[in-house]
Amino acid sequence: MRETSMKKRMPFVLILLGLVLGGWAGYYYWQGTPRCSLYQMAKAIKNNDPQTFLRYVDMDQVLEGIVNSTIEEMRKKISPNSGSAASAQEDPSHKNKELKDMVARLAQSLKPALEQQVIRAIRDIEQKDRISPFAFAFLSQVKQEGNKAQVMVRASKKDTYQCTLEKTPERSWKIVRLDVDFFKLYKKARKHKE
Repeated sequence: MRETSMKKRMPFVLILLGLVLGGWAGYYYWQGTPRCSLYQMAKAIKNNDPQTFLRYVDMDQVLEGIVNSTIEEMRKKISPNSGSAASAQEDPSHKNKELKDMVARLAQSLKPALEQQVIRAIRDIEQKDRISPFAFAFLSQVKQEGNKAQVMVRASKKDTYQCTLEKTPERSWKIVRLDVDFFKLYKKARKHKE
């Protein structure tokens, strides 16, 4: 009689075990996705927690990207025919290296100030401006290729922001590049503040 009772319970026990293992495997998989890191970033913004947000940003790589894009913009302004053979010959010149080194040193010196601006911005977000972490994570466009992911966030009909995330050895993802016109963003933030 005991054996028949055990035999009747066995399918339920196996189903329950399968659900528990499936839930654990799903959660483990979720933790290693770019969307999970986006969710954690949005949750940090919602909770006014800049320290958690900064765990998902590689400031050194972000600054390096800013340096490279700033130098590229300067080259375009100085020599609009940057695709020509003449500019290709000038590229490895000593002056370009000095310029890159100077901008890199400037960017590194600005790193603490940039981190403080991020901290202040996250702490100052008002309740009405807070976003849903789920909406942020699932409405962002994410294109993952190996250990890199391109993310596009649409803040409004006109404003879209792009960034590149890279997978860390701990399985989380960090922002390593922001494709944002910082000067326009800064002007917009100042206008909004005034």
